[in-house]
Amino acid sequence: MSEVLTVEVIAGVVLLQDGKILLVQEKQAACYGKWSIPAGHVEVGESIEQAAVRETREETGFNVQLGRKLGIWQEQAGQSVKHCFLATITGGELHIPSDEILDARWFSLKEIEVMESELRDPVVLKAIHEAEGDKKARLKAGVDYTGIAVAFCCHDGKGNFLFHKRSQNCRDEQGAWDCGAGKLNFGEEPLPAIQREIREEYGCEGEIGEQIGVYARTRVDGEGRTTHWLAIAHFVKVDPEHVRLNEPESMEELGWFRWGHFPEPLHTSWQKVVKEFPEKFVPYC
Repeated sequence: MSEVLTVEVIAGVVLLQDGKILLVQEKQAACYGKWSIPAGHVEVGESIEQAAVRETREETGFNVQLGRKLGIWQEQAGQSVKHCFLATITGGELHIPSDEILDARWFSLKEIEVMESELRDPVVLKAIHEAEGDKKARLKAGVDYTGIAVAFCCHDGKGNFLFHKRSQNCRDEQGAWDCGAGKLNFGEEPLPAIQREIREEYGCEGEIGEQIGVYARTRVDGEGRTTHWLAIAHFVKVDPEHVRLNEPESMEELGWFRWGHFPEPLHTSWQKVVKEFPEKFVPYC
């Protein structure tokens, strides 16, 4: 008869705070000095989720609320099955139980990746990477990392340039006059992205012309956050008869203006474009 394997069930959490991950340093002889996420055995009559919350409180002093389940891991048959969750601190303060834990510290992901040999087992890094992936999914372009945008200045081929006035629903620079721009989506080429944005904003097709320039912009948004975008801007010829205000929730009105008579206040990005690339506008005036 084959031997029946019985395995322990472990519940643990990944705690993220201010870009750092909390690790505890084990005191038990089998893994003395090794670093791990807060975790421990599931007791009889206890759910895995209850065990994760209890073990975290016992090892760190923090009360937590569990988020999504990061995964279930078992390195080899017969070894413990480990259930890991993303968790948020809801109360308490860091407290290290001297009978179980040597130390507890907050580490960055880069710090943890170079101390792989000091980790209790491979599951620690696997769970952290899974949690970091969840965090990255919530990152905001232009705020948490440099955003890439396409921008465009539409003209009619007769010296007139198209601007729209930003509505009060816009996240920043409400009331400013803007030419048009949008985020470059993953896997998208710049020129098709410009065509897409023009259809979305002005409801028409355009003939893309000369590139105005590639430029970086750092400014503060309506929530007081510093933003950073890299923009690829082109001139685009459109037919005024086909142009319409296609996004009324973000545009109050449209207008055609000639060089030297652009509307005010002008969006700060376009203020800089006009100042930095005036020679590019000459052929279209």
